[in-house]
Amino acid sequence: MYKTLSIASLLLLFSCGISKVKLLSGGSVATGDFFETVPYENVGQLAILNVEINGVKARFLFDSGAPNVISPELAAKLNLKTASSTKVLDSGGNKGTQDIVVLDSAKVGKIYFFNTAAIVQDLRSNDALSCMNIDGIIGANLMKEAYWEIDFQAKNLKFSNKITNLTDTAKMAILPFKTQISGTPMVDLRLNGTLIKNMIFDTGSNGDITVPNSEVKKIPFTAKEKPMVSIYGSTSYGVYGASPMDTVYFRKIDSLQIGNNLHLNNKVVNFRGDTKIIGMHLFENYTVIMDWNSKQIYFKEVKPYVYDEVSHFGFGLAIDKNLASVGNLILKSDADGKLRIGDRILTINGDDLENANETFFCPFIYDDQIRKAYGDSLKLKVKRGEEIFEIEVAKELFLN
Repeated sequence: MYKTLSIASLLLLFSCGISKVKLLSGGSVATGDFFETVPYENVGQLAILNVEINGVKARFLFDSGAPNVISPELAAKLNLKTASSTKVLDSGGNKGTQDIVVLDSAKVGKIYFFNTAAIVQDLRSNDALSCMNIDGIIGANLMKEAYWEIDFQAKNLKFSNKITNLTDTAKMAILPFKTQISGTPMVDLRLNGTLIKNMIFDTGSNGDITVPNSEVKKIPFTAKEKPMVSIYGSTSYGVYGASPMDTVYFRKIDSLQIGNNLHLNNKVVNFRGDTKIIGMHLFENYTVIMDWNSKQIYFKEVKPYVYDEVSHFGFGLAIDKNLASVGNLILKSDADGKLRIGDRILTINGDDLENANETFFCPFIYDDQIRKAYGDSLKLKVKRGEEIFEIEVAKELFLN
């Protein structure tokens, strides 16, 4: 099953007027020195933490690829008034128009952040978001008011008004960044020497490196590289639901450089739509410090980043209202010859998917449970129209 990407990221369109820019760039943090450590829950490689919004306890995603977001239910409970509205684009390429409100206070640990704007967005709009069970998103327009360190091993966030309170950055790789209106960091990378600008540094994505399809032909192949692998269908979730049908390419890149001095060789890169995202599957291998004051992100390796090949059953599940169907297929894989997009999956190795509930499906959405739980082959009962049949598909290695 192909890992879903950027499950909850929300990107602002660059059509904001001056008043909206002020709203989304405003905010402050409590005065005085502070250093705080808060634990987070790891849900599919995404960080979920407890916060208080205007004194009400809530559960928020830590997402540098988005501005603050609050659910309509929590906004109503807090009686928040609409300050403006804006057009937004989610990571799946879906668009909408949402209200903007102002959060008087957001308490993270013991520290208060004041008067930061938030997008009001339905966070139960699809199965992927429902599984997260969140009330909102702590976004870049709040994060920019402090220095942040993500410790993936201890599963906590450290933040302070002084970068010197965090891990020493002297020997860390440096990623300079620019920002969107809401403060979202954008970094540059090079693939076999080809510059790709304005990649979103996205802690709201559980993916790897994903660049636009338009860049595929611009990047020269080297003698070491193997032919690309293509996957077609819907491959990601955003706040508005599953992405439109598209083709994603997997390609192993010989030389990969992020920022000034973070070098990775022979790693798989994904090419999809207009997407420019670097996600948590890469970040989790490092200690990461985000510094909006000097506009730099610091990286210190904790363990090697492993994405050297694609291990795959050749198809991915689409989950909708606790029903499973084929959402995507790898071209010329074993599954591609046996399945079609939209086929209903009734059972996997005897497990009944027809009568499964959210508790059963959530690990499939976030943790790639197909590959973890079922070994190297799958026996599927499939429904296509009125026809029901059984097939078997094997796990395959691509780009190895």
